[in-house]
Amino acid sequence: MRGLYKASYTIEATIVIPIILFALFQGMRIGMTLCDEVIKYSSYSEELQKLDGVTIFRTIQGLEELWGK
Repeated sequence: MRGLYKASYTIEATIVIPIILFALFQGMRIGMTLCDEVIKYSSYSEELQKLDGVTIFRTIQGLEELWGK
């Protein structure tokens, strides 16, 4: 009877450990994907920082007033 209890821990470990490893690796994969996206879109940040939103808004506002829209 005592031998059944020792084997139950092994069976539980064979079920639980792959699930934990899968979740861990899936989280790492998501993190690496997000890191790649940040690197990809960071090249646009310099261009966006150079934009002057107020000037663009005033230009559009002036054009709308000129065209009577």
